[in-house]
Amino acid sequence: MEKENVLMRKKAMDMIEVYVAEMKLSELCQTTITKYVADINQWLCTAPEIVTKPDILSYKEKLSEKYKVASINSKIISINRYLKWLGYKELAVKTKRVQNPNGLENMITKECYLKMLHYAEIHNKKKMYYIMKTIAQTGIRIGELKFVTVEAVKGGTATVWNKGKFRTVYFTEWYIHIPLDICLQKNI
Repeated sequence: MEKENVLMRKKAMDMIEVYVAEMKLSELCQTTITKYVADINQWLCTAPEIVTKPDILSYKEKLSEKYKVASINSKIISINRYLKWLGYKELAVKTKRVQNPNGLENMITKECYLKMLHYAEIHNKKKMYYIMKTIAQTGIRIGELKFVTVEAVKGGTATVWNKGKFRTVYFTEWYIHIPLDICLQKNI
């Protein structure tokens, strides 16, 4: 029988700063680095002094008591990346399998969208109206609205940076008619 591979918790804790430096050199986003480190620290705080694969499997099951599958998988991915970086890929565990629901179930109906636009229009919430139209017509996320500038609209495109990737968003002729005073307001 082959000797089981084990990881010393202290070694794993001591190497976190080096791992952070390596992730920075790999140009990972700071929020990603922060999330990975938080997940790793959460795991190591509960890990025994000598960590085995059954310990990690047990940790994954304990996460099920508090978190949804997507969160559990995200944490396991962070831990697995760290284990592989440390040279302990044989300790990595599989993520939980999940059947994704039909994406259409999470979308609002056209009728609901039009009601929201109508509400914004009759309550003089012009900026909210234009934000909803922009999201619906371009497919951008709320967090990407910061890339929709007056200059971008005038140029017909915006370059959006999200999740480590650039993509181009195109604006239709409709945008040319948006009043500039609405675009420049700070509050919705």
